[in-house]
Amino acid sequence: DEEENDPDEEELRQIYEPPRSPSDVSVTGFDDNDSDDIVLRVSKVKTNLYIPAVRYLPKIRLELAKNLLDVAAALNVGIELKNVGTNRQVRIAAVRAAESALSAIRLTTANPSWLFATILLTLGKARRLIYELAYDEHRELNCSFFSCVTALSSALNIAASNDAGHNLEIMREATLELLRLYAQQPSEEDMMFASHYLHMAAMLTVKHQKLCYECVSSIENEIIPEGAKFALSSIDCEEMYAYDTSAALIRHLIALRTEAKLPGGFLDDTAYRAKDLASRIHSQIMHPHLEKYRRDCCFDGTLTPQSWTTPKYFVCIQWFVADSTNFDVKFDDDQGIYPLVEAIVLLGTVPPDERERPHLLRLNPVKLDDLLAMHDRIAGLRYDLQESSQHISELEQEFEIVLSQTRTFLNPDNTSNATSDALKEDVHLHCNIETLNLLEDFFDDRYGICTENKQLCSFLREIFYSR
Repeated sequence: DEEENDPDEEELRQIYEPPRSPSDVSVTGFDDNDSDDIVLRVSKVKTNLYIPAVRYLPKIRLELAKNLLDVAAALNVGIELKNVGTNRQVRIAAVRAAESALSAIRLTTANPSWLFATILLTLGKARRLIYELAYDEHRELNCSFFSCVTALSSALNIAASNDAGHNLEIMREATLELLRLYAQQPSEEDMMFASHYLHMAAMLTVKHQKLCYECVSSIENEIIPEGAKFALSSIDCEEMYAYDTSAALIRHLIALRTEAKLPGGFLDDTAYRAKDLASRIHSQIMHPHLEKYRRDCCFDGTLTPQSWTTPKYFVCIQWFVADSTNFDVKFDDDQGIYPLVEAIVLLGTVPPDERERPHLLRLNPVKLDDLLAMHDRIAGLRYDLQESSQHISELEQEFEIVLSQTRTFLNPDNTSNATSDALKEDVHLHCNIETLNLLEDFFDDRYGICTENKQLCSFLREIFYSR
C-alpha cells in the first residue's frame, strides 16, 4: 500500500522542479505537509494568472518603494553623522521595489492608468535620488539622467490622459521632479526646459486651486445632460445622492481623490473603486459636457518642453522638499523626516534694462519651520492691515521690517542695509493688501506664485543680483 501511495518520479519532478522562467510555469497553491516548511507547488501547465490577489501586488510593491524612500530620508534626520552608504543602499532598494511594481502591473487584467502613472512617478523619483548622489554606478543601476526623464515624462503623459482622470496632483509632482532634473544641467537648452516645467508646475497649481475652491460655485447652475448619467453605475449614483447637478459631481470628485489618499486604504477595494470612479467622472461626464470645467480645471498646454519666452515683470516660484543628504544641517527630532525645503525662481526682465536676461536660480535650502514663520509673519501684517482702523502710515514701519526680513531670508550673505530707501523709491513696493498678498503667496510652500508684477520683480531681482 505504501508503494502505491508514493508519487512517481514524474509527479515529484513536476511538483518540486524549480521553474526555468516565469513564462514556463504558474503558481497553483501551497502545501503544509504538517511541518514548519511550506512547499510551493508548481505546475508546468499554464493556468490563469489573473487571480484576485495578483492585482494587489503592484500596489504593495509601490507602497514598499514609497516607504523605503521615507526611510532613506529619515536616516539623515536626528543624527550627527549622516550614513550616506546606508542611505544609498536604501534608495537602491526603493528603485528595485518600484521596478518590481512596474513589472507586476503588467500581470493584472485590470491595469488602471492612475496606478501606472503613480508607479512611474515613484520610479522616476527614486532614480533621480540615485542620480543626484553622483555615484559612478548609477548607469549600471539604470538611474541615468535619461532614464529618470523617461519615467517621469511617461508618468506625466499618462496622468494627463482622460483614462487616468487628468490627475493634477500627479501631474504637478512629475513636473516638479523634471524641473529639479533639468535645473541641475549646465546647458542653455536644459535651462529653457527647466523654465518650461517651472511655469507648467505653477499653472497646474492654479488649476488645482480652482478645482478645489472655485469650481463648485462657478458651475453650480450648469445641468448635466440626461444621457451622461449612464456612464455611472446605480451604486455610484446612490453614493452621490444627486448626480444630475455639476456641483454634486465636482464635490464627489474632490472627496473621492481626497479619501483615496488616506493611510491604510491602499489595498481596500473601496479605494480602488473610488479612484476608478473619479477617472470616469472626469473622462465621461465633466470633460465632455462642462466647458467651464475644461477651461478652468484642465491643463490644455503642451506637455513637451518647447521654446518659451519669459514675459516682462514675470515672477514664478515653486517650493519642494529638499534632500537633506547633501546638506550639513542639524535638525530637531520634532521636525519630521522632511525638514528642509528649497525653491526655484524665474524672474523676467524689467524695462528699460533690457540687456538683462530672464533670471532662473535655485534658492538655498531652508528649514520648513523658518519658511512657515516667514509666511505667517506676512499674513499677520496683512490681517492687521485689513482689520485696522488706523491710518496706513502707522503700519509702514512694520512693513519695512518685513521687507528687511525678506531680504535676509532670501539672501543671508547680503549684509548691506543701504538699499532700503532705494527700494522704496525706485521699486515702489507699497504697504497695501495687494503687495502683502503677493509676498504671502511667494512664501507659501504649497502653491508658490506665478504672476507679472513690475514692483515685485524689480524687488526680487535687486535682492538676487546683489549676491
